[in-house]
Amino acid sequence: MNADLKWMQKLFLGICTMVIGAFIIFQTKGFTMFLAIAIGIYAVVNGIMTLSAAYKAKLSDQMKRALFVRGAASCLIGLLALLLPVLFVKITWTFVLYLLGIQLLVSAILQIYLSVEMRRLSLPIAASVVEVVISVVLAFLVFTMPQEIGMTIVRVAGFIVFSYGLVLVVHSFRTHRVSDRVL
Repeated sequence: MNADLKWMQKLFLGICTMVIGAFIIFQTKGFTMFLAIAIGIYAVVNGIMTLSAAYKAKLSDQMKRALFVRGAASCLIGLLALLLPVLFVKITWTFVLYLLGIQLLVSAILQIYLSVEMRRLSLPIAASVVEVVISVVLAFLVFTMPQEIGMTIVRVAGFIVFSYGLVLVVHSFRTHRVSDRVL
């Protein structure tokens, strides 16, 4: 039963991933709107978590202020990213993308500062480094989205996502056939 469940889960995940990849490839503009909203949700959740960490952490006042500024800015920009596209889709689209890009870069810069301070306190910084990299990559994508190169990057990403889904589907069938022979 467990082997059946595993291959079915992998098959389902692969099919869903292929559908998402196809959506990205063929509905690039729709995906960019989805991406802006998804990044807006991420920014709000990240901001709330940052504000919570700033409130609970036993850090210097300067570090707490940096965390509060980062968290509040993230919440504000995230809410704008969620609300403005719904109200003024075409007018605010580029504006929201650039706001998101700026927020991601500011977040990365503040996180670098916080990582340096954490390093001085001998705290682990691996997660902070990952967050900086993700923020910079997302900012790059956001700044390039309005241009044709941005659409090309999104389509390539869609092809990679679709291909990964196809690999999952093929692997799930191979795993299922092997488990049938063993039983």
